[in-house]
Amino acid sequence: MSTQVIAMIIIAITVVLFVINKLRPALVSLMAVVALAAFGVLDFSKAFSGFANNTIMLIAGMMVIGLALIENGIADIIAKVIFEKFNKRPMALMIAILVSSAVLSAFLQNMAMLVVYFAIIDAYVVKSNGSLKRKTLYMIAMIGTLIGGSATLAGSSSPGIASNILEELGGGSFSFFEPVCVGLPVLIIVSICYPLFIHRLSERQFYPNGETDDIPALIAAGVGKTEEKTIVKWKMWASAAVAVATTLSFIFVTSIKSGILALIGACILMASGCINSKKVIKDLDWSVLILLACTTGLANGFVATGLDVKMIDWLTSALGDNSSNAALWVIIFTFMSGIITNVISNSSACAIFSALAVSVAAAAGCSPRPLIMACMWGSCSGISLPISCATVSMSMAGGLNVKNYLTIGTLYSVIMWIVTAASIIVWYGLI
Repeated sequence: MSTQVIAMIIIAITVVLFVINKLRPALVSLMAVVALAAFGVLDFSKAFSGFANNTIMLIAGMMVIGLALIENGIADIIAKVIFEKFNKRPMALMIAILVSSAVLSAFLQNMAMLVVYFAIIDAYVVKSNGSLKRKTLYMIAMIGTLIGGSATLAGSSSPGIASNILEELGGGSFSFFEPVCVGLPVLIIVSICYPLFIHRLSERQFYPNGETDDIPALIAAGVGKTEEKTIVKWKMWASAAVAVATTLSFIFVTSIKSGILALIGACILMASGCINSKKVIKDLDWSVLILLACTTGLANGFVATGLDVKMIDWLTSALGDNSSNAALWVIIFTFMSGIITNVISNSSACAIFSALAVSVAAAAGCSPRPLIMACMWGSCSGISLPISCATVSMSMAGGLNVKNYLTIGTLYSVIMWIVTAASIIVWYGLI
């Protein structure tokens, strides 16, 4: 049996496992990469090259810094200040949650940030006696963390996956802040659209008969109870200082790789006692790092199947004279990855379509950079079903159901896809 056939079988099984979602994506990716190496489809160095990638080091370091900021209460303090200031003005509170959760999630892991916001939301919903709507607040916090988590390489797994594949297959990598070229326009447009029509449609969908949350039932279930953290001020300020210094170093220190800079910041926090190294080992989301590291091997395996060539032939034939139009490819990849992500999860969709984007760029004679950016943002914006990514699934705890995602989630997705495609086309000068 040829290595191409073996590669096709392994990739097909991997996609099926992604779809049925019974095993964690990190485990599926690791098994696939091991199989590709064991059966001789890829040599060892090519299969596992992602584990020595700069992007992996960058995200690992920033995850430690993010843990320190959360552990020392900085994230809680910022979120609570926002709620205290705006809780009497619901619309202003919605926009404040959207923007603040996006900004914080750009530097902290968005799932961890979402946990912080959900806990504070529950407390204020109970305190408001129903004037604040739990489902509405959960949805807006989820959207904010989704946008922010995609706006830098530190916020979630998909930007790292995209950067990894660009570095290994397309040359170069995304800078830490490069995804902001889409994230900022998306945040601005969503912030404008929300008070204009999204809020009204959301309230009708989430509370069709004008009802409010059952506050007694929430209290009986223990919702809204919070435990006060003991804040050690010097640790809090030291963590904030290291986080700011590390972020600024990505901009001004060009002689050292960003991954090394992030790890230096992480080491300073652990060595100084701002965060316990044992706690880091225990709480660090290793599945994210494994998933990121394995995507390079998966992308190489996908190329080894030859399916990318067949798909490119079919797509270029369908597009005809427009097959070399990079702007058109950006639109196609944004919407394709966004739709498919609802079936196989955003990280899986990002990996598969980013690998395909590299081959398409080579055939079309354009840079793979804007196409991979489109795959990343498209896959991160697909929220028509709660299985699309972990942050979307987490928001179901607020009482949201599948119909809510199919309606309001799809509305958000379409807005974000349109802004994504337009932003990439303008930013990379494709017009």
